[in-house]
Amino acid sequence: MPSFRMHLRARGKVAQVFKTLNDAPQHSNLALCTASLMYILSRDRLNMDLDRASLDLMIRLLELEQDKSIADQLTTKEMNKVKEKIRKLCETVHNKHLDLENITTGHLAMETLLSLTSKRAGDWFKEELRLLGGLDHIVDKVKECVENLSREDDKENLVASLWGAERCLRVLESVTVHNPENQAYLIAYKDSQLIVSSAKALWHCEEMIQRYSREVNRGLCSSGTPLPYCSNSNVGKAVEDCMRAIIGVLLNLTHDNGQYKDEDLRSLQHAGKHMEDSIVASYTALLLGCLCQGSPMNVTTVRENLPKGDFSVMTEMLKKFLNFMNLTCDVGTTGQKSISRVIDYLEHC
Repeated sequence: MPSFRMHLRARGKVAQVFKTLNDAPQHSNLALCTASLMYILSRDRLNMDLDRASLDLMIRLLELEQDKSIADQLTTKEMNKVKEKIRKLCETVHNKHLDLENITTGHLAMETLLSLTSKRAGDWFKEELRLLGGLDHIVDKVKECVENLSREDDKENLVASLWGAERCLRVLESVTVHNPENQAYLIAYKDSQLIVSSAKALWHCEEMIQRYSREVNRGLCSSGTPLPYCSNSNVGKAVEDCMRAIIGVLLNLTHDNGQYKDEDLRSLQHAGKHMEDSIVASYTALLLGCLCQGSPMNVTTVRENLPKGDFSVMTEMLKKFLNFMNLTCDVGTTGQKSISRVIDYLEHC
């Protein structure tokens, strides 16, 4: 009951409970129930009072998703009965992202981790998440979701995979802001697996935009339903959300965002719509410029799609952006050097 959960928090008992359950991963039924308890507590608006020991337990529970070595202490019938109780309990709380047909210890622990890190990623949490292996699992989950994109044609499953990747990427975006250690770790993890998965996800998103835009241009779904009520709108929103999350992560991983002060950030909030559009255009130009470097094929493709057929519009925007950065940041930082290199490259293409 919500009142009892509030009582646990008020008495400071949550951390004590999980400390007592430290050996839960050794017993499959106890592990499942502990993961369920964590999930339910994470649904509340109030803080879960998570400490390092609780986070460590959560990650060890998460690892049970692929662990087949633990012998079940319950029969299949008894375990299904426990899962049904858990399923009914989960139905009493906000469970938008939970697959109620896939009630497993690992799934519940992962959903808890994603929820907590997206809401309350303090500095100590970001650090411990890396040291305890939590980032590894989130990156692996991104890879799994992206791989599913190439196997699915059903729109509902595509949307589920896109949103799954997007949720993980949002967490990674939040834990890499002003955190060079996490940035470096994620770049190096499994030969840049996150960057490879992000690139594949962008490719799939581009393919889906082209595929479903053809149906949009026809004006009707295959069933003849007008587009506003077509499931394409769900695909489009999922693709947009996923691409935003990918770009956010890649910007954090490749940009020296430790150079900015809170007051710098990016006065832009008060600078109006024109400034916002200029910043978006500048980052788009910077991204395209980076893609062009060392790739003649990309140079040709980008140039052919620019208004004047050359890079002048991009270099002009980047020079304005560089001037703005020189006014708000220390001169000679990594970000400005990167922009200068891209400008120089494009001017000689």
